[in-house]
Amino acid sequence: MADEAVSGYLDHERWKAEHIREALREADAGDFASDDEVEATFNRYGNAANPHP
Repeated sequence: MADEAVSGYLDHERWKAEHIREALREADAGDFASDDEVEATFNRYGNAANPHP
């Protein structure tokens, strides 16, 4: 049972680390959301997503 728990934890940490590495690659490449994309997201989720209108 402990082996399964540790294995699950390590799988999750690997998944998380890969997503962080991908986000860093995108940031290093200058691949950010445009102002229009950010505004569309705020509009989609309402004022809760944008507490400082």
